[in-house]
Amino acid sequence: MRSRLAPIDWIRYECVDEMLCARCQEVLDRHQPDEEQPDRLLGTCPHCSSWFLIDAASCVMYLLPDIGDHSGKGD
Repeated sequence: MRSRLAPIDWIRYECVDEMLCARCQEVLDRHQPDEEQPDRLLGTCPHCSSWFLIDAASCVMYLLPDIGDHSGKGD
């Protein structure tokens, strides 16, 4: 199995309670996978299935590459 690196897009967002998906503007579901790092969250969009790594301390979220996107380019 071969792996390849894909660029990760980042988006600055307003530090508010509701975070919106950068692709479809729906409200993201937020998950805290590591209790030791409360400022690092995972955001998932229930509408378009996009995933984001969220750095709440700096108000930046990174759009994670879609495993089904073989072109190496986002939308």
